Amino acid sequence: MVDNGTYTRGQFPSPLLPRKEMDKPETGRAVGSAIYQTSVLGSNSYYFIRNQQFAENRVFGAGKQPFQTYLDLLGTDGKVSYLNLDFHPRPIAPKFRDILINDIMSRMENVDCTGLSLEIQKRKDMKKTEMAFQMEHGDYLQQIQQSAGVQLAQKQDFIPENEEELELWDNLKPKEKEEQLMEWGIDFILYNNDWNSIKKEVTGDLVDTGLGATQTYFDGRKRIRVKRVRPEYMVYGTTNTLNFRNVAYIGHLERLSITDVRSMYPNTPEKDLYRAAYQNRGLYANPDQLTDFIQDFEIAYTRPYDSWLIDVMFYEYKVMKTINYVKGKDNNDNPIFDLNRKTDGSNPNKKTFQFQIPTIYKGAWMIGSDTMLAWGEMENLIRSREDVEDVKFSYSLYMLNNNGDMLPTSPMEMMRSSIVQMDLAILRMQNVIASTPPNGMKMDLDAITELDLGKGIGKVGPLKLRELWMQTGDVYYSSSKISGDNANRSPIEQNMNELGDKLKQYIEVYNFELNCIRDYLGINEVKDGSQVNPRIGLGVMQGQQAASNLATAHIYGGWVSLMTDTCEAAAILFWDALNTPETNDMYIRLLGKQNADFLLYNKELTRSNYLTKISVNMSTQDRMWLNQQIEVALAQGKLQLEDALMVNKYAAFNIEYAIRYLSFMEKKRTQMAQRQQMQLAQQQQQATQSQADSLMQQKQQAEIDKDKRDAAKIEKEAINDHKLLIQQLINAALLEQQKTGQPLPDYVQLAINEQLKGKVLEQEAQIEALTDALEIHDLQMTQNIIQQQSQQSQSPEAVNQQQQAPGQQAA
Repeated sequence: MVDNGTYTRGQFPSPLLPRKEMDKPETGRAVGSAIYQTSVLGSNSYYFIRNQQFAENRVFGAGKQPFQTYLDLLGTDGKVSYLNLDFHPRPIAPKFRDILINDIMSRMENVDCTGLSLEIQKRKDMKKTEMAFQMEHGDYLQQIQQSAGVQLAQKQDFIPENEEELELWDNLKPKEKEEQLMEWGIDFILYNNDWNSIKKEVTGDLVDTGLGATQTYFDGRKRIRVKRVRPEYMVYGTTNTLNFRNVAYIGHLERLSITDVRSMYPNTPEKDLYRAAYQNRGLYANPDQLTDFIQDFEIAYTRPYDSWLIDVMFYEYKVMKTINYVKGKDNNDNPIFDLNRKTDGSNPNKKTFQFQIPTIYKGAWMIGSDTMLAWGEMENLIRSREDVEDVKFSYSLYMLNNNGDMLPTSPMEMMRSSIVQMDLAILRMQNVIASTPPNGMKMDLDAITELDLGKGIGKVGPLKLRELWMQTGDVYYSSSKISGDNANRSPIEQNMNELGDKLKQYIEVYNFELNCIRDYLGINEVKDGSQVNPRIGLGVMQGQQAASNLATAHIYGGWVSLMTDTCEAAAILFWDALNTPETNDMYIRLLGKQNADFLLYNKELTRSNYLTKISVNMSTQDRMWLNQQIEVALAQGKLQLEDALMVNKYAAFNIEYAIRYLSFMEKKRTQMAQRQQMQLAQQQQQATQSQADSLMQQKQQAEIDKDKRDAAKIEKEAINDHKLLIQQLINAALLEQQKTGQPLPDYVQLAINEQLKGKVLEQEAQIEALTDALEIHDLQMTQNIIQQQSQQSQSPEAVNQQQQAPGQQAA
């Protein structure tokens, strides 16, 4: 608390101080001093214990674990040692470290911005309502447009058929232009700050230390900067959250040269910089001596201490500030609500009220100095609106686990004990190999006498016998000593040293600890690339890979959370940049002239709040699973090629959308196939009915034709009978004429004349032709009936192929 302008050592000023008190440099120095004394100073502080753990983790992560650790475990101080050891650190941890880091680096993320302004939401709702109207009344609307000749609604490439398709279209439709421009801006900010390098560094920090941190801010040129902050340099208050959302302060230490400090804070008195250099003489490779300060240092271009290094602490402190607002009615009896206003008392209907919102003060302090480099409320607060209570630090942090002691447990720390045991097992194997003599032999010299082995060899002694034994394996000796007593034993015996059993025991220890590391991290043999049983099937291997990914998902989840916070901060600063005159031009040039013209007339980009999320792309295993689903669906006919292409397109940006689209299209294609089968069945039924009707018509026509043939036959028979009667009459008349000699009757002569004219013969020819035509027609009708009966006996598929054949030939 305040006490003559000073604060008690290590005590934070109240976050509820009045603005005048909070703006004083003394308050900022008190905050910096309290942070430094409670965090950095003291051997029992979390900062000291944490950084000691971090340093050991970093050494193990690089595969350079110190040898002194093993000397202590072996019970030697390094001076008097009876062990013959030549130790080189084994790079055990780097392999597993690279597996965890590369697994995260192989997965890509995309920025997804959603505009929250009322105008954008109205525009989206209007599009959805228009699409729903076209879905319900599309046919009627099309008829009106055709009759009127006017386009009443925007032409759509896709019209949903039901509510499910409408919801899918609403989720998958292109974003509004303002949202796309915001995403482009954030992508440019990340690209401009070499985001891939930051990702690899921060991921390495999560694996080594269990803590990752970034900072998003405006630099001196009003450009948005994102940088990685080493966890060793971070200072922060206590919290039980993993993302440090409710922490009271956050900061970091940074070692800078005097030149850098002067360029960052040009208003700092030169004498204060000199004092800081003087306090750090002999530290950080600074010289031990420094000349006295002279006034020329104020205006000099160079100074003898410009390259000296000093520690500067940057920190942010969350406090509360009071906001005035006026509420009531104006002189026209209209309701009013004005922020940051006070009433002058002239209108009794208007009253001044107050409420408090959190804000952040930002400071920079040369450690040990009495002068603040900077202190005051942040110029660009990271929050969506001025009246929104949620305010963010420029730092984005994530701790893999936090029980309140602010000492994270990292994957590297879980491996350290097993790595030590594995190295000890290797050292013991080295000791066994170095201290175990080779398999030799022992010789009883008293039992060996000079032997005469005959011509060519002669007499041999112990050394010659050893040489013969080494080359041939044969041993020659005398069973009697010189005294004549029997030795009763072999003068040469081999010494056997059991080296293999000892090494096998240490190898088992090594493999046991290796499996412990896999269990701690959740990594199996498939994940780390070890030798895998060739009998294991692909499905089992994929299952093990997925299980390993699930065990390490908390690390990737930490990275996604940290990236989300970073992108939220970048989005808000980009929002501020578009509203700041000195930075507006640069980022509008980034968006392009066409988009700049769009922004000139549409202020929704700069007026809207945006929900920033990170869409995680598919992992390799997810991609394999999705491809398998696509192949199965294509083989079963549940998907078409264009559907598979769209699924892969959505999978490149959002796995959730890809799976949703895949399941939807499978269901839709299945329903379409069922409808096609029903239509085909109806067509087959109609074709069968049509064939039956045709057969019936043909039968009826055949009966009619038969009746005609019967009538023709009857008529022909009647004509023939008539002709026969006439001929008989003529014959009888002719016979009578011959007998009597009288002339023929007139009717007989008329009949004879008619025959001579050929009329009767012509009528007979016509009857004969008609009879032949009827017989040919009967034959064709019989063949058609036989062919149609044969088609009915065939399968529906053959009928369908016969029905499609004419269309294919026509095509």
